Order: sequence, then C-alpha cells, then structure tokens
Amino acid sequence: MLRFPEAQLLKGYQDQGISFCAPDHTQSKKGFLKGPSVAGTSCGNWGTRKAKAPLLMEAKMRGIEITDNKNGYLTVSLKDILNALANYAKSFSWTIFYLEAVGDLGPNRNMLSLESEIRNSPNGLKIQWDELLELASLMSEVTNTRIEGKSVTNGTPAADSAGLTEPLTRLKILMIDSSVWIVCSTDDEILATIEKRFMETKHTEDCVYDYD
Repeated sequence: MLRFPEAQLLKGYQDQGISFCAPDHTQSKKGFLKGPSVAGTSCGNWGTRKAKAPLLMEAKMRGIEITDNKNGYLTVSLKDILNALANYAKSFSWTIFYLEAVGDLGPNRNMLSLESEIRNSPNGLKIQWDELLELASLMSEVTNTRIEGKSVTNGTPAADSAGLTEPLTRLKILMIDSSVWIVCSTDDEILATIEKRFMETKHTEDCVYDYD
C-alpha cells in the first residue's frame, strides 16, 4: 500500500491517463513502498532523503486535423474551434504561445503589437476564455497559432493543486500555414466532440509544431 501523500494521488491520475514516478529521493521509512517501479515507470532505487513532489509525465496527446474547405480555402475559423470547445472551456486556463493573424483590434491596439507581445512573453500570454472568444471574433484570418488550455480545479491548474511539479496541458489548438487546424488533447471526449463538429477531419499523433 502506498502511504506517502503524493503516492495516494497515483490512482486518480492513472484514471485520467496520467502517469508519474517518484524520484530517487523519496522517503523510505519502514513500511513505505520500496522497489524499482511505480505505475509501470522506472523509478530507480528508493533513497533516504525527504520526499518531494513526484515528477509528472504528461499523458500522451492525440489530435484531430480539420481541413473543411470551399474551393480549396479553409472555411473554419478560430471562433468555430472555440465554439466547438465551449462546453469544456471553463475547466481550462488559457495561454497563447504564438500568433500570426489578420484583424482589427480597435483604435488602441493592433495585431502586430499583440503578436509581438506574445512572442516576447517567455511563458506565453495568459488570457481569459471570454477575452479569447472576443479576440477570435476580431480576426479575419489566422495564419499560424498555438493556444493551450490547462486543467483547472477551483481556479488553479489541476496538477498545481495536487502539488505536482508541472501543470498538465490537456488541450492544444494549432493553426499551420492557413491550411489546417489541429486540436490535440489527452481527453478522448474532447477529440470526439471536435471530430463530430467538423466535416473534413482525420486523426493525427503530431501535436508539436515549430513556428520558427
């Protein structure tokens, strides 16, 4: 039986498809579990120093490519993607990591300055769901973007609230060269929703794209 507090979180995260292993500096007082692995991951020998938060291994992301088009032009907007995700939106915190787009943001801000602000933000530009929806409605075209949502529990990223070392990314929205949307997630229900909402879709394992 796992007795240290972090290990008691293991089953709940396994149920979500998340695995992690405790590092070598986990406590090994009498009665604590010893051995080479936890949840099928190699953890090495158990040491004698004070336990720290376990290392989080992000659950594998899978994706849906969306290429609905008319006469060769993509007909799906960012707002369409967000509307398809509306039932899940409030369970995520949102960050824009990259953006190239065309649109009118009003008299006090332009798209070039927003793109620059995002590029110069080491951890991306955090944005509320309502603000993201409004921004999407002002865009006439998105050339490239990477937007990520992270699980939230009572306003805190889920992995943070559990004391883990990194928040868990559960959702990613990519646009690549104005030609294809890719929505990736660790949640099969979200992917099924996206697949049903749009016409031209296919499964993909490619959820990483370098815009540089």
